[in-house]
Parts: sequence; C-alpha cells; structure tokens
Amino acid sequence: MRCLGLLILALAFVPYSSGSAADVKLYVIKHTGYSPYRSAILSLNFDGANIHGTMYPLAGDKTPPVQVSGDNETHGILHLKLQADPKSGFQGLSVTLKKSIDGDRIQWAADDADVTVWRPAQGLLSEAAQTLSYQECGSSYGSLAIWRKNAPTANQIEQALKAVPELADLIVQKIPEAEPPKDAAMLEFGLVAKRYPKLFSKVRLNDFLKDKKNYTYGTTDDWHAIPMVPNGSEVFLAKALRETGLFNVDFDGGGCGGADRSYFTTGRQNLFDNGSFSEEKFTKFITEKLEAFVSNGGKFKYNISKPKVTKVKIPPYPVDLQFEVRAASEVTRGDKGNWDQFKIYFEPFDSITNSSDQYSVVTWVDRMQTVRRSAGNSSPPDASYFTKLLEDYYEAVATTAFASALGQGDCVFEKEGFPDYLGNEKLVNLISAKMKCDY
Repeated sequence: MRCLGLLILALAFVPYSSGSAADVKLYVIKHTGYSPYRSAILSLNFDGANIHGTMYPLAGDKTPPVQVSGDNETHGILHLKLQADPKSGFQGLSVTLKKSIDGDRIQWAADDADVTVWRPAQGLLSEAAQTLSYQECGSSYGSLAIWRKNAPTANQIEQALKAVPELADLIVQKIPEAEPPKDAAMLEFGLVAKRYPKLFSKVRLNDFLKDKKNYTYGTTDDWHAIPMVPNGSEVFLAKALRETGLFNVDFDGGGCGGADRSYFTTGRQNLFDNGSFSEEKFTKFITEKLEAFVSNGGKFKYNISKPKVTKVKIPPYPVDLQFEVRAASEVTRGDKGNWDQFKIYFEPFDSITNSSDQYSVVTWVDRMQTVRRSAGNSSPPDASYFTKLLEDYYEAVATTAFASALGQGDCVFEKEGFPDYLGNEKLVNLISAKMKCDY
C-alpha cells in the first residue's frame, strides 16, 4: 500500500517491443526545476549499463522535452544527467539515485538533491501520475490550483473554454472569503465544507477563471486560484486547461480535512467496462461490499437505502453514490450495544499512486446519530428514533472502517490534524492499525 507521507514520484515499467536488447522504462521524477510543476516524466532506454532517453512535461504542458543520459553500472545505483535547455530556461541536472523498496513501490532517491522517483512494484503508471503532481490531500477534495499565464483577457478565457464542451458550463465550488460560523471555527477545512456547503458558492468555471479577484492564494509572484472540482475530474481538467495555453494547473498543496475522509483502492475491472466507467458495475460493487460489511457475515441486520446517484459530466464520466445506512455500532465504530444511523458517500478517482490497473474511491461518513439497542431488538429502528448526533471523531473512525473493509486493507486514513483533535497520538495509531489502512 502506498504511504501518503512521501515526497513522490512515480515510475512504471513498459515492455520494449522493438526486438532489440534495450529495455524502456517510464518514470515520474520530482523536484528538478524543469517545468512549472513539481513532477515530470522520464522515458529511458536501458541498453546494458548505458541509459539514454527523454524527460518531458506532465500531460497538456508545452515545456520542450530534454535529453537524458546516464548509467546503472552499479547495482541499485542510477546516474542520470538531464541536459540543459536554454529555450525553456532549464539549467540541467546531474544526480545519483539509490534504489529502495517501500511497500508495493520501488523507490529511488538522491542523497545530495531533493529528487525522488518511484514506480509500482507491479503494473504500469496511472494516467493521474502522468498528469498531476502528488499532494497529500488534493485528490480527496477535488482541490486544484490554477495559475494564469501571460495575463489572458476575459475574452481569451471565454473563447478557450468554450472550445472544450466539457468545460463550457462546468460548475465548481468557490472557497468562501467570509469566516465560517462560530460553531465551525474549530473544524478543519474539509469539515467546514461538508457541514456548511452553502458557504462554498457554486459558479461556472469560465466565470471563476475570468475574475481576477479569485487569484488570491500564494505570494505576489505566485498568485493562483483554487476551485473545488468534482472528484475524478481532475486529470481531464488539468490537461484540458493546460492545453489552452492560458493556465498552469496542478493539485492544490493544502485542503486536508483532519481525517474526515479516507480512500480505498480496488481493481479497475470493478468500475470500468471495456475502458469506460460503468455506473452499473460501480453501483453493484459498492452496494454488495457495503451490505456484506454491515451484516458482519449475517450476524447483524441493517437497513441501507437505494443509492442516490450523481453523474459527473467530465471524462471519464464517473458517478458519485450516497447511501443512508442504519447498522450495528459494533461494525461501524467498534462500540457495543448501539444502532448507528448516517449517510455515507463514495466518489471514484484516479490516484497518482495507483498502477494503471487500479482505481480509488474516496469515502466519508456524515451526520452520524446513535440510539441504544433494546433487548431482543435484532433490527434497527426507523429514523425517528435517532436523535443523538455523535462527535466528528466517530465519523472518522467509521469512515476508515468502511474504507478498510471495502478496500480489503488497501486504503488510506488521512490523520492530519487528528492527533490534536483527540489529544492522543497513540489512540490515532491504534485506530489506523485496527483498520489496516496506511496513514
């Protein structure tokens, strides 16, 4: 499983098919100063101990490629020389990388420079890894950072976005300028967005990008805007906006929500059919897994609503699912003798840390209420009995429990801010260990 705390880069093996002795490998490399982004792609030919190839930018970016040479004469050591390019301003880089194994990743890191690369131990590089730079929480919240290039006019932006049908009328959420209500003051960003959605006004992406007042993040020489876009749309949006030539786009560096969301990873075949996202397969997969988990092997009865389906009108056209659930607290949060009622959400996305045959699903529990289970009552009561709203901590525990169960341990528990919230680091680690998720 992948550990979110690393400074990333990805790499994947691509079999060489020309019949020569050369071995072609594809990497993602971080922190070279080559392009506007933290990551870039390496396509390297391994011919014996000699290496030659190309470094090129993330999908949609127009930075010119540069030549790469090097060797791997010593086992576990990679010497690379990235050629300078006066046209782009890249000054070149020579670096020595040492190999290590980290979980299901093969990683290479430099001792004398902040350069790291990795690849899945199995499978090929995901599309997300070839398009976006890794950020710890960006993909969980659909949070993109967008920089304007060369001061485009409102008309240029309007016309560029109109040329891409999926962008023309896309609605995004705008992070509020106003302070949240007093009772939300102690909540993390993600929880504020979840509990107070009306604060996050909805606006057409076209109008959002034309308004200079939205570019208020960063420093005076790095102003950028941060819209919240539909989960699963980030890869397409980043590539499409870059290709207009008017914007630089990447995951936002912030946006973590203090453990209110987790995500799990599954085989791509569970969500896709002949290369296209399948609403039928995704709904069936989630529903069956959800029912199996809350029943605990038939030990507990439960009530699960039909899913509320929201279609995302951006490639690969995924759907988001929302269920209302009443289930035993032994299953949801490890507490005996109660019935819990809550809403649970599932939103699929392509993770940078996936291999190409995997796909991820972000999930979270909201509005969790509980009632004591009466003696002899083997079925959950109706909704009117649930009046006690539980603390956010319990929602985070339940969220991680579901992620662990549906991902069969291939999941991530994002604990940023959680130790401070609980005041107990050992308890946080215990939760994560119990749920078998990385954190």
